[in-house]
Amino acid sequence: MANIDHVEKDVRAIKKANEERLTKFPGVTGIYTGRKTVNGQKTETLAIVVVVQEKKSLSQLSADEVIPAEIDGVPTDVKQGNVPTEYAQQLSDAEVKLQSTGGPGNAFRRPLVGGIQVSVTINTSTLSSGTLGCFVQDTQGNLYGLTCAHVVKTANAPVFQPDPSFLPIGTSLNLIQNLSIDAALIQIPSGIGIQNYVLRTGSVQGSYVIKASEAVDYAVQKQGITTGLTFGTVESIDYTVVFQGQTLKTNQILIQGSARQPLFSHQGDSGSVIMNDQYQVLGVLWGGDDVLDQTWACHIDDVCSSLNVSVVTNQCPPLYVVHNGYGPSGNCNQASYLTQWSPDAQITPAIGVEYSPSIAMFDDHLYNIRNGRGSYDVWCSKFDGNLWSVDTQLAPSEDAANFYGTTGAPGLATYCGELNCVHDGKSANGQVWWFKHTKGFWSADTQLPFNAISPSLVVYKGLLYCFTSTRLAMQYCTYQWNAGGGLWGSNNPVGTGYETRVAPCVVTYNGLLYCFHLSGYTTDTNIYYCTFDGTKWSADLPVLPPGYLASSTRQTAVVWNGVLYLFYVDANGSDVYYLTLQNGVWSPRTAAGFASSDGVALGSIPTYKHTYFEMAPNSRYLYATVEGNIYGLMLGTSQPSWALNNPAAPPNNKLLQNPFNILGPPGPILFAFSQYGELMANDIYHQSTSWVANFPSTQPEIAFAFGCGVNGYFNIPAWIFALDALGILYSAQIPSGAWSVVPDPPEKFYRLCALDQAPGADGTLFALGASGVIWTIGVPTAQGKWSNSMVPAPPPNVTSIAVTSWIINYGPNTSQTNLYAVDQSGAFWGCQLGSGGWTKNWPVAAPAELSKLFNVAGAGLTYAADRDGNFYSLNSQTNVWQTNYPVPLPPPEL
Repeated sequence: MANIDHVEKDVRAIKKANEERLTKFPGVTGIYTGRKTVNGQKTETLAIVVVVQEKKSLSQLSADEVIPAEIDGVPTDVKQGNVPTEYAQQLSDAEVKLQSTGGPGNAFRRPLVGGIQVSVTINTSTLSSGTLGCFVQDTQGNLYGLTCAHVVKTANAPVFQPDPSFLPIGTSLNLIQNLSIDAALIQIPSGIGIQNYVLRTGSVQGSYVIKASEAVDYAVQKQGITTGLTFGTVESIDYTVVFQGQTLKTNQILIQGSARQPLFSHQGDSGSVIMNDQYQVLGVLWGGDDVLDQTWACHIDDVCSSLNVSVVTNQCPPLYVVHNGYGPSGNCNQASYLTQWSPDAQITPAIGVEYSPSIAMFDDHLYNIRNGRGSYDVWCSKFDGNLWSVDTQLAPSEDAANFYGTTGAPGLATYCGELNCVHDGKSANGQVWWFKHTKGFWSADTQLPFNAISPSLVVYKGLLYCFTSTRLAMQYCTYQWNAGGGLWGSNNPVGTGYETRVAPCVVTYNGLLYCFHLSGYTTDTNIYYCTFDGTKWSADLPVLPPGYLASSTRQTAVVWNGVLYLFYVDANGSDVYYLTLQNGVWSPRTAAGFASSDGVALGSIPTYKHTYFEMAPNSRYLYATVEGNIYGLMLGTSQPSWALNNPAAPPNNKLLQNPFNILGPPGPILFAFSQYGELMANDIYHQSTSWVANFPSTQPEIAFAFGCGVNGYFNIPAWIFALDALGILYSAQIPSGAWSVVPDPPEKFYRLCALDQAPGADGTLFALGASGVIWTIGVPTAQGKWSNSMVPAPPPNVTSIAVTSWIINYGPNTSQTNLYAVDQSGAFWGCQLGSGGWTKNWPVAAPAELSKLFNVAGAGLTYAADRDGNFYSLNSQTNVWQTNYPVPLPPPEL
């Protein structure tokens, strides 16, 4: 074989010149430039990689079927692989609506962010769903959502988020599917808010074109609605997709999934944006191969040039500054900036701090980790954009009595789906320690193989960098995650002779790593900075002009709205100032308007409207789950109020959702589903203090999405009904029955409501089918046949139903039953059973466009929710709507 000394661009040119010839070989599914694999190990030799559907031995091939060992002096490498599958979902209307109660990417989100579910209607019963990747803008500054063309299917189609239960968020346009890209825009009207943020990832910092020298093993991440936040590496940036001798796509990004998760992507993830660790967009995901865990994406520069748009870099969520309040309080304060600064105020509940706090975004929360007030112990609280959690002293999950300790400000960074913390040890002997947090687990504290003080962290080009200082010198080492647990490298100097007397702060911006630090001499109170490109350091330069002097506290930097911000405390007092760097030019310093007794911490996170809540009302109590936490409220009191974890806290910190009641016998029982699909029960009649799983018996292995309890009437046992994620209906008798499938359903269901008394039927279950028809069946036995004759033909596109009845006078035919519905436009409809058809705004117009209805057993009451998280009640006896009756819904609690 000839010696290969071509530069990469020459190899790519040879690959491109021979593509048409190579596609004609039988079974070829792809061609790309990559590293040659020998005996299962990737080498440094560049090769033209030819992917075939089935790799055969030479004896099984004819002479003209054998791919040459080299082409124009470039070696070839033959691998086995499949043609990628497009990763949109095409599901029934019911399945997509049920999916919308799942993970964080499937939930209702306002303002809109990247990484969330969008859907379009294909026909009356089928939807196509995928992921909204990020936001782009045209030359006039108009904003659009970005997804795949094969997700939205056609131009000028209403696009819903997450599904047609809610009003459209915009209209599809500019669909392009060609050899280079699969992309489309969602034109978002001005009334729909956006924030330039990708769920569980961070604020988008523009786009980036992968260089040829970075084309292999380049670390990437993505957030999609099906597989969530996942990690992988780029295998190639010039992949050609081939099927039966025809070229389907050229110049595509090929990504290999990591061992960190089962799959990098799957159906539903189409439209996700591929990002690097600096939150720059590299491409748009459109397909993959589950067998080999490979994913394909089109380059973002091809997408933007074809659609004449650019990736948005502003419109980020608010910038939060957390700091040690000035004075003796020892508590953390917080201020925020969007268009102007909010008042600086102490965080509640109070969060103690001794030195500078450190914050980092992890799993859509800002984690605040620091040493506690007057102690060397490590404490943590977290912020979701609305509220701070109660402060918690941290210890390893497997050694809860052995608390972490530190003598200074720790360094925080999110890397490969884990929150990493490096810190000084308790003894102040210069040792550096490290622990991690992921999926609710805090790791053991590990001593790192170097000594230093006040470490800081940053992620850059697929590595976690730890910066420290020892007296005057600055140094750094790197950590790379791998399936075996990762490996820390050795220390390296920062620059040549660069000195500091305080630990440096680090941030990545425009492809470079920036290191900010004070001088090593107490007589020099300027701030200096140098940059690193992964290979070499720049010169060390001053930031501040003469006369602007920084104190000896730690500086902090962040990239926000496409601009680098540097915060510091003035040497002449405790006032906080900041400067910005944009297009290589530093701005004059600006006073933030508040003071700090130490360095500040910076972070950015969206503030959502109530993203998800459900209610379980009855005639005496209201129960609500707000973003997974359970609240209770007793009606009929002079000053009703919501109580968190009433009737009891969820077990093992499980989030609860979709609550519903049954009323005895054996008495009122409250049910809810955990985030793991377990059906949990609480005996509120006997004021139980705990939740019980698998009640009334071990449930079928199904992913419950909705449930309904039917009242037991006098001596009639109560029955419970539940839907799985495919709309299959199950029933069980309370308290001792076993689950069974309700037979002969006319179609799939996705909403249930029930009644213990109805005209002509003592105990009726109402089920909204995927077609929009409302079906009924008698209970408790659920025997007999389904019928759609009791309920008049409903209005089109109904998404939620509720039924209520009350006794007007005791005696024959003296009860009244009303059925209510909401359609996908938010309109409210009603009908009185036995007295005519459906009427819009009957018996009275709703106060807002609604999204959900919840019925109360008896009492003639129905509760409703709008799309902004407000709730209302309708008294069908008086025909009066009330807002936030009896009191507003509580805010989410962390």
